[in-house]
Amino acid sequence: EELNACFWCKKDVRMDSKHCWDCNKCVATFDHHCIWLNTCIGRRNYAPFFATICSKFCMMALLVGAVSLILKELFGPIGDELQASML
Repeated sequence: EELNACFWCKKDVRMDSKHCWDCNKCVATFDHHCIWLNTCIGRRNYAPFFATICSKFCMMALLVGAVSLILKELFGPIGDELQASML
């Protein structure tokens, strides 16, 4: 494994590392600094970050589905009458 010295933190880091200005540390296979998790996304935590994003997407899909079912239950007959009057 080839190492390189970081100019900013003065440590030996992997060649694929990048210095994060928000955390002030070097991160291997740096992807980005996540403002929602307040941490850098890199080699060590990319899989948990991706799982978090997928779970949030599933939660939003369930929420939209539940709200649409509730709205259909509450306003369904009005919508049916409106469609019938338009014909």
